[in-house]
Amino acid sequence: MADSETEALSPLLEDLGENPSEGAQQYTIGLQKTAALCTSLLSRLYEIDQLLEKLRLELRETQPKKDGVILLELANCGKHCSGCPHPRWKQWRWHASYTYKPWRAHPIKEPLRKLKKTGPFEATYFETYHRIRFVQSLVKERQSLIRKVASLGKSLHH
Repeated sequence: MADSETEALSPLLEDLGENPSEGAQQYTIGLQKTAALCTSLLSRLYEIDQLLEKLRLELRETQPKKDGVILLELANCGKHCSGCPHPRWKQWRWHASYTYKPWRAHPIKEPLRKLKKTGPFEATYFETYHRIRFVQSLVKERQSLIRKVASLGKSLHH
């Protein structure tokens, strides 16, 4: 180990006890495991985000553009948030009485309950239903991964 590396690690080496080379090796192995875990978590989060974007577009393309259509929104709240984008469900409604922007998006919590089965939505109901269920499972997995990343970040700061 070079002198500059030893100086940088001196607080760590004091904690390692009588055999610093063994402790430093264990410390390095621990960091490598942590780095591998972080990489795999972030990689899976990236995959899920890509899938969510693809499914968002598919939901938009496959459903008829009619009153009551249910769409997925991937909202960004700011640069300091580690959980962006935030998946949200919206039901688009036509309000004829509004002269300015008659289409309004209403937030909904349970999209499967609001999903229409009849009329222009009948042909795409089952396909849309399964897409929404898949999105919900991805969102649940994503939330779990974000909690793990947050927990890992807190443990590394202590």
